[in-house]
Amino acid sequence: MRNKCFGFLPLAALAVIVCLSLAACQSRATTTGSGPGSGAGLSVTPFASIKLNVTPGEKTTQQLALSLGKQGQTMAIAVDVEGLGTSLNGSPQGIAPVQDTGPYSARTFITVNKSSFQLKPGKSQNIIATIAVPANVGAGARFAIIYIHQQAPAGGKGAQSVSSFNIPVLLTIQGSTLTQTGKITGLITSAITNGQPIQILTDFQNTGNMYFKVEGEVTISDAQGQTLGTLSIPLTANSTLPGAAREIVTNFTPTSALAVGTYTIDAKITLQDGTLLDELTGTFAITSAYVPATTTP
Repeated sequence: MRNKCFGFLPLAALAVIVCLSLAACQSRATTTGSGPGSGAGLSVTPFASIKLNVTPGEKTTQQLALSLGKQGQTMAIAVDVEGLGTSLNGSPQGIAPVQDTGPYSARTFITVNKSSFQLKPGKSQNIIATIAVPANVGAGARFAIIYIHQQAPAGGKGAQSVSSFNIPVLLTIQGSTLTQTGKITGLITSAITNGQPIQILTDFQNTGNMYFKVEGEVTISDAQGQTLGTLSIPLTANSTLPGAAREIVTNFTPTSALAVGTYTIDAKITLQDGTLLDELTGTFAITSAYVPATTTP
């Protein structure tokens, strides 16, 4: 259970974060193949996200090649276009069309030439994605997922593992005003237990219209204002999408016991270039003497 430091705004929506390490995201199922070169499994080329600078009214195409290893078995494949979302910890997932109603979705821009097909061992199939950007698309970024997956056998029998790939599609609207702003919406600790680090949870929301990675630091001080520790928040592996939120976790291990009292947390979140996005200060209480974990060599 969380130990609330102070009142904070509730997160307005499900966190939506994208895999931006230029590797396709695999989720929802156990995969029998991953990147190119799987002998028996399924592979997709390029094994990467689709990142494009586009203009209003532009129409473009992207090609993906899906291959099945020679030692595999014939697969029934489906290709769907979905919204892009994740949990608060950054795990990517698709958003069903009925739920994908956000203003930054590119799902309705994208069509594919093959929505379902049979793929035989040793064969490949090209998937052409056509991206038609509306003339009145607006400013900032738009995003979606091309979800390529093996269809389960009729009646639910057969292979227990299913191959799938999420290919993120990230569009930046050229010539529009691009804003990178954000807000810390919450700063709390989890339950404080002797012998365990004090977990500090910083809730951050992207209030701009572009995706970006963040970093920062958390400083802990006692009631006299003496700094007890400064924790670095490394650059996030994933970018936070516009309108989305994520929870950033840092662990504070004091070098000595903490007496009963009130302690201060100061959190700063910045862009990669050091630009400050937001800073928030809160407090947490130690109600009985806290003893940190014993340090071992």
